[in-house]
Amino acid sequence: MFAIRPLRLRLIHVLIGLVLISIVGTSTIQNIAGILTQKKTLTDSTLHTNYEQALKLSETMNTLLGSMQSSLESAAQAFSAHKLASIQEPLDLLLNSSQLFNSVFLVNASGVITGISPASVGLTGSNMDGELCEIPLTLKRPYITSPYIGLSGRMVVLFTHPIFDEHGAYLGFVGGSIYLREDNVFTRIFGNQPRSQNGTYHYVVDSEGHLIYHPTIERIGVDVSANAVVSQVLTGASGYSKVTNTQDIPFLAGYASVGRNSWGIIVQTPQTVIDESGSTMIRNQIKYATPFVLLLLLFTLIVARRLSMPFTALTDTARRIASGERVAKLPSPSVWNYEAFHLNRAVTLAVRGLQKKADHYSVEAHTDALTGLMNRRTFESTTQVWVSGSVPFAIIVLDIDHFKSINDRYGHQIGDEVLKFAAELLQAETRRDEICCRYGGEEFVILLPHTKAEHAYEVAERIRKHLERTPSPVGAPITISIGISRFPNRELGFEEAFYLADQALYAAKNSGRNRTVISDEIRAASDFD
Repeated sequence: MFAIRPLRLRLIHVLIGLVLISIVGTSTIQNIAGILTQKKTLTDSTLHTNYEQALKLSETMNTLLGSMQSSLESAAQAFSAHKLASIQEPLDLLLNSSQLFNSVFLVNASGVITGISPASVGLTGSNMDGELCEIPLTLKRPYITSPYIGLSGRMVVLFTHPIFDEHGAYLGFVGGSIYLREDNVFTRIFGNQPRSQNGTYHYVVDSEGHLIYHPTIERIGVDVSANAVVSQVLTGASGYSKVTNTQDIPFLAGYASVGRNSWGIIVQTPQTVIDESGSTMIRNQIKYATPFVLLLLLFTLIVARRLSMPFTALTDTARRIASGERVAKLPSPSVWNYEAFHLNRAVTLAVRGLQKKADHYSVEAHTDALTGLMNRRTFESTTQVWVSGSVPFAIIVLDIDHFKSINDRYGHQIGDEVLKFAAELLQAETRRDEICCRYGGEEFVILLPHTKAEHAYEVAERIRKHLERTPSPVGAPITISIGISRFPNRELGFEEAFYLADQALYAAKNSGRNRTVISDEIRAASDFD
């Protein structure tokens, strides 16, 4: 029988393997944490951005629909005196003056088209579609149809308004057509906002879930009510969520209901955008770390050849690093062992370099990249700690007045310089234990621990006056509006206290800007009313 020889590895292989495991383990943990953090941040930011965009588009659609109904209402009043006679010139005037419809028409109480513009459509004297015509004729009130194929062979949606004579007798209705798959008012307004580079786009659905506007023309008219987001918006809800559309593609969607007619606006970004950002981060990590790792392994190989003693302490340390534990101090080998000394120094440099990167990523995750102030994440974590620790504090919310006009007039680069200028002044005017954060856009928040609202008012006024007399990057001083509240405040939670500060800020803006308002003043005024 032959005795089985135990496996014996060369020391150089063992040491290189341990160093490699340490680097890969630490890098993997850091990369996973960074990717997860970046994904969550990008997901939350994308959802909120899409929701805000949906709200803006909803307001635009609401205004547009109001204009369309008002145009038809005015036309109905004008046509009521003509008993629905075929009046081509007023119809042409209605079509050309409003630029809201692709065609306009008159229908009498029997459902016959008595006039249409443009006349080239050629449907004068024709009967409207049976069921479709019966609805506005029966309802005798303003009505919007679902998408359908009209007499002209086009996919259309109709807007109608009833016509009554001076005695209240029903004469029929005046209507406007939107040719959904041709150039129309929706494509002119919503089509001016094409898909962004990351694939974000928006679409409009009617009250039954049919596509009224979509950047892919062939999809217009399709019933997408099975989409979870569409089903939410059809109930009148507004918000944001992850969703898989009717084509089984995952999206990050923001949605808003159009209050005037229960239509809905959905703005969505492909989930793949977030996934690709994680892949890009991994590629960059590998790209920049590979030369460093290769140099480190080469140096370790050279040093390992000269070692002759076991490195129990270093092995144990490497295992701790590979498990994700942060090691503040590495063990030192015996002074007389020259080889062990240099190997330990190499490993120390590697670990410190990786931990320095981790510290850098941690700072980036909690600091606003533009201004250097704490970011919203730090604001939220700080307030959570203070609230759970029952630390009383004042809340100062401030906003740069007319910042949009600065960007519009001087450009976004100057706008960024204005933000950095304001941030530097805030830091200069606050103490080390007071937290200055860029909350978003041109809005900043200052948290003052153990501070009463009166003292917070003095701090806010000092900042405001300093800004209004100090030239900014635009060549002239800027002004700010400030709202103040305090936590705890009359047994209100932090969110309510912050809301009061925000409302005080809006009160400052609404009362002329460049001023400071304490939330208690608003509450007192409200109680008095």
